[in-house]
Amino acid sequence: MLKKRFLTGTLTVVMIASMGTMAFANDLKAIESKSKIDTSALSVSGDAGHVSKSALSEADIKAILNGKSNKLSSRSSIQDNSLIDKLSVLSQSKVARSASSGGALGVKVFTQERNYYCGPATVKQTLHYINGSSSSQNTIANAIGTTSAGSDLEPMVEYINDNKDYGSTYVIISQPSKSKILRMVEYAVDHETPVVCRLRFKRTGSWEYKTDGHFLNANGYNSYGDEILLTDPNIKNVRPSAGGSYWVTLTELYNATNDHFAQEMAY
Repeated sequence: MLKKRFLTGTLTVVMIASMGTMAFANDLKAIESKSKIDTSALSVSGDAGHVSKSALSEADIKAILNGKSNKLSSRSSIQDNSLIDKLSVLSQSKVARSASSGGALGVKVFTQERNYYCGPATVKQTLHYINGSSSSQNTIANAIGTTSAGSDLEPMVEYINDNKDYGSTYVIISQPSKSKILRMVEYAVDHETPVVCRLRFKRTGSWEYKTDGHFLNANGYNSYGDEILLTDPNIKNVRPSAGGSYWVTLTELYNATNDHFAQEMAY
């Protein structure tokens, strides 16, 4: 009788232990399944969705260079020779690059701390490269008026201009052509001032996720001028092993800019 009770107790302990092992295994499977990111469904949006009033069109740039416009704000004095040089680059009919070996800036990625913080994170990346230091994403978000709907490019650019240590005034360019985008990136590399891109893209080609509105930096180009290096504050949320920067084709960057309703970027 005693032996039977002992065996019964032993079986009970074994059953309880095995149930615990099964439950633990099931928990692990649940954790593993949650940790797998379905990038086909992943989407991010940190763009509040307003067109910048200060964006410069091709006609605006020509008028400013001819001294027939004062559209630029007080933050962007048209007496600034470096700014005139910057706008002159975009007025050229051809890319003034010959036998270039390409170039890139080592912009440090700052992963956006909230789903709608791509604006503050991109501003932080830009200023951290220029100044060597930068404020927190929360500080920047409060300063540029970021909400759960995202950020707007105009206050982002104003904040960069007010806080950068060097370089010509950042301006917002409207409807840049493919060749103008390349000139902007080339200028950014030559003058060590990363481009701020405003994009919309689907998960295809070089894009690893989809977004209806996103900010990131363009900070390099290859020797042929057909690929652009981006530093993306969201890429580590998509792929934790990512280094923060990746290449896209110039056509992909142009299409992503053109597919966004605002069709603008800043440099």
